[in-house]
Amino acid sequence: MNDTCLRLNDVYFQSVPGWVSATKRSARDHWRNLKGHARFQASDNSTMHYEGEFLEQQKKVCFFGDSQTRNNVYWMVSGCSALKKVEIQRCAGTIKYFPTRYGQDFLSLQRVWQNETRCPFVFINFGQWDLGWPGENMTAYEDYQEQVQRSLETYVRIRGNFSLVWMTTNPHPIPRRCKKEWRFLNHIEEYNRRALVVSRNLGVSVWDTYSILKHVYDRDYDGAHYRYPDAVMPSFMRLLAAKTTLLSRT
Repeated sequence: MNDTCLRLNDVYFQSVPGWVSATKRSARDHWRNLKGHARFQASDNSTMHYEGEFLEQQKKVCFFGDSQTRNNVYWMVSGCSALKKVEIQRCAGTIKYFPTRYGQDFLSLQRVWQNETRCPFVFINFGQWDLGWPGENMTAYEDYQEQVQRSLETYVRIRGNFSLVWMTTNPHPIPRRCKKEWRFLNHIEEYNRRALVVSRNLGVSVWDTYSILKHVYDRDYDGAHYRYPDAVMPSFMRLLAAKTTLLSRT
């Protein structure tokens, strides 16, 4: 692992006292705590009931985003861990996920997301590739905010804001390509801050996975994605349930 990358993240981590605990405890403790809240508090402690309800709810959603988005969602479904391509292919019919790396990719799929029958709700994120190594440089904060503005405004103009949810950009595990990498926590947080401003101005709901996964951003299985990020499931269920309830009252 690149020592420079570790130092850059540690400097930021130490500059935000209380971000987790003073000593950060351990990733294991944070993960155990988060996992403890990632199940229904049902009397029969039924995980299958939880998965069954999630499967019913997520059928209403089309997810647009990069592999971080795919990883968030696939891990929440039994047998769809997103670790292997064969599992991704097998689960493709269960989860409506559409790969998008940048704002223009989302706009190019308008024929998909404007279909209210196919996509009653739309969850969208981009940001990893704007900060990642493939582009050789990062997208400036102002340009990124403009992309978010254009993407959300276009959707709201066509379908309104109720069915749209912006997902925050996940914290990226400790980068291993430091020479061409900008996915450090300070940049990701600034992206999220600017996207939140746009979302609020347009009345778009936000699914904040960043605030959950930032505590375990160094727990990855391949240097880029989180293992078992099912801790995000309760917040997804609450958000979608609230929207479904409101929709049923109209």
